[in-house]
Amino acid sequence: MRRPASKHVLSRRQFTIAGALTGAAAVCGCHSTNVDPWDVLSARHARTLASLCDQIIPADEFPIFDIPAEHPILRTQFEVSGVTQIPNIGFYERSGGRTSEQGADSAVAHLRAIADRRGRIIVLITHNTDIGDSWEREGDDPRYFMMFGPKGYALGINAFLYALTH
Repeated sequence: MRRPASKHVLSRRQFTIAGALTGAAAVCGCHSTNVDPWDVLSARHARTLASLCDQIIPADEFPIFDIPAEHPILRTQFEVSGVTQIPNIGFYERSGGRTSEQGADSAVAHLRAIADRRGRIIVLITHNTDIGDSWEREGDDPRYFMMFGPKGYALGINAFLYALTH
């Protein structure tokens, strides 16, 4: 049985259902679980994120789904084919360039979403990829940035433009 929603949850629900596109952190409150919203790197993290989202927008009405390859968010400005697995820069450097931070539990990157009743994405979720580091680390390691930056920026710019136009 679902517990009664707090004023905070109700305001986030209203904001989200009104059509705002947001990252998982803004909607699902991931910071309170010590899960970086752009670093959902294991099946356990994915379950925690889904549970938190369900408190804001019920999963039976607004399920999480994998974004299909033909979705407009992957073609708004740039052609994005698949989601690149982008590791945390520290892990990448310590591991000699590996990308799966949790081994087999994080071997495949996913792009998932929650859509409103009209089919517009209102929550964008990356799983097993650290998109944020692709935007933040250009000054830290030029090799890392050239390997992951362009693909991360392409996805980020597409998401931003999608939010403005849908």
